[in-house]
Amino acid sequence: QYGSLYYGDFYRTNNSWGSATNITNNIPGGASGAWVTPIAIDPNDANTIYIGMGTLWKSTDKGNNFTSIGSMGGTLRSLAVAPSNSDVIYAATNSSIKKTTDGGSSWQTITSGLPVSGSSIRYISIKANDANTVWVALSGYNGNGVFESTDGGSNWNNITAGIPNIPVNSVVQNKLETMETQLYAGTDYGVYIKNGSDNWQLYN
Repeated sequence: QYGSLYYGDFYRTNNSWGSATNITNNIPGGASGAWVTPIAIDPNDANTIYIGMGTLWKSTDKGNNFTSIGSMGGTLRSLAVAPSNSDVIYAATNSSIKKTTDGGSSWQTITSGLPVSGSSIRYISIKANDANTVWVALSGYNGNGVFESTDGGSNWNNITAGIPNIPVNSVVQNKLETMETQLYAGTDYGVYIKNGSDNWQLYN
């Protein structure tokens, strides 16, 4: 398990927190992240983790050693690795989102189409069986809570219908539902659910 304090002070335990090892100390240069620094475990390899600061750091040995796989141009707030393809990673600051399809060798900015002038990116989720389908949750008191892309971020669609004009803090897919895409969104008011093309409904 991994846990963190503020500004990216990460720890790893192998015995349910009977003891813990600081792994942030293994990041070169004494890096520091956001108040809540994003971390992602590779869905296909539990030894590989990513920590997002101003740089995206990768470890293939549970945090004993880290290498940089890209400077993000700002402090990262959210991060996701595609379950269907570990080379596909999405990473975002409050106002910019980038994607790599080659494990971090190159990055592409895919912010165009997202309303980041009036909202902040808070969370990223990737569809379980499709690395090109991605959802982002955005904060803001407007109708821009959840956006979806089905082409890897080239185009974005607003799928917020049903959620009031409140901040959306997270969005996740129910991977066990295989008949249709089922999403949950965590908001300042409560939890909402979306089944397929239906509008969101209060789940709470």
